[in-house]
Amino acid sequence: MLQSITTPTPLTRLRPLLEIANLVRDERELEDVLSSIAETIANGIGWRTVVVNLYRPAWDDFQVATVFGNENARRILLGTTSEWSAWEPVLADRFYRRGAYVVRNGEFDWRDIDLPSFTPAGTSTEDPDAWDPEDSLMVPLAHAGGRMLGILSIDEPLAGRLPTDDELELVVAMAAQAARAIDQLQRHKEMQRHRAALEHLHEVSTRLSSVGAREDVLDAVAQGIGRALGFERVSVQLREGDGFLPVAACGWDDDPCGPSIRLHPTDVESMLEPRFEIEGCYQLPCDEALARSATGADYESQRNGRGPLAWDRHWLIVPLRNESAETIGFIWADDPSDRLLPSPEKLRVLRMFANQAVTALELARRWAAEQEANELMRATVTSSPLAIIRIDRDGVVRGWNAAAERLYGWQANEVLGGPSPIDGGLAFMHILAPVLEGESFQGIEVVRKTRDGRQIDVSISAAPLRDAHGNVVGAMAVHEDVSGRKWAARELLRVREGQTPSGV
Repeated sequence: MLQSITTPTPLTRLRPLLEIANLVRDERELEDVLSSIAETIANGIGWRTVVVNLYRPAWDDFQVATVFGNENARRILLGTTSEWSAWEPVLADRFYRRGAYVVRNGEFDWRDIDLPSFTPAGTSTEDPDAWDPEDSLMVPLAHAGGRMLGILSIDEPLAGRLPTDDELELVVAMAAQAARAIDQLQRHKEMQRHRAALEHLHEVSTRLSSVGAREDVLDAVAQGIGRALGFERVSVQLREGDGFLPVAACGWDDDPCGPSIRLHPTDVESMLEPRFEIEGCYQLPCDEALARSATGADYESQRNGRGPLAWDRHWLIVPLRNESAETIGFIWADDPSDRLLPSPEKLRVLRMFANQAVTALELARRWAAEQEANELMRATVTSSPLAIIRIDRDGVVRGWNAAAERLYGWQANEVLGGPSPIDGGLAFMHILAPVLEGESFQGIEVVRKTRDGRQIDVSISAAPLRDAHGNVVGAMAVHEDVSGRKWAARELLRVREGQTPSGV
């Protein structure tokens, strides 16, 4: 004999709603939450079987994720899928009742659609309110914004009759709480992935702060995007002449630099239309991208899905632009592991990775330019016929070239790392004091003493040395021996005054 259902009191109606509302308080997996939802609904309204058909946006279909109650139904249904087209006929307005859809035997020919189903135990009766084995109760699980999350299929009422309006309202209320719980869990998981992506971005940023080779920098970016954002294929392409050259990649085991996409700069610029832009990234349908590409690409997405939210051979391009807004390259991200179009949050983090790549490239360029400038300066100083001395703000000698060794007699290894030996360093520092405050001077002629005690006439010119922020960090002084010129000038003066030149 079938068990009857007593009229639910406000407390009995509220308890299962609260149980469902509390499902996502703790860290739980989706499968566990769905099982708890199905069990709570079954026990709360007195039905034997509850099936959760979860919507899969990557495939635009429904998959039976949970079956509670009927073991035969679990064995037959679990994991089966059904298309939207199979559900549309039974979610018609003519079956709508109090927020649910009640389909009676005889009102619909189930042979016309392909829904996962099973034949429950029971027999038909002449009672118009009795539940027939071919009857069906379905309740959509809808997001607050109208997005479909799934469908509840509820069967085998313990009372053996059709649900009353009050019972349907309770079912719909529980379904709304279930949808909220599923949505909160999915959002929570997405937030976890987003947080992990930001943490990975921070890790990559820390690695990029230590300047290295351009390829190493971009390889860190490509690997970071692949791991943090779930793109199985990532390629970084840099401008090279009239095209772009792959220089770093993630996911192409046969080619560490990734595919040769063979895009002309004008092709890339034509793809960067505002209508394709999301968070600084440009996402194009495949046909739109190919229409703008003169040569196409030698790779096509493998992780494609189906439906309006699915990735389907899309092109995702993130331009890399320098300070002059010139496109110096781009990041090509492909094959999302979830087969879905990336969310704005994910694209925002992808844009952050691209910005890090541009910053790292600029650091690498400046570092290379600085190294080249340093090498040029070092070669110039070393080969200069004039004595060149470099000191820091504390008066410590940091540079002493070969000409300085010849002029003053001290070897570089004797003076580097200590104060200037010229006149005890005091007169030297007195002259350079204004330079350490940012001034420059040229051609100040002074007398200086060499290591062997000789006094020589020198002309000193000096300028401050600044760091990348413009702060004075030292001074560079050029010493020219003008003793010969000074002697010649004195001798000329003696001749003009009618005196006998010295040494005659």
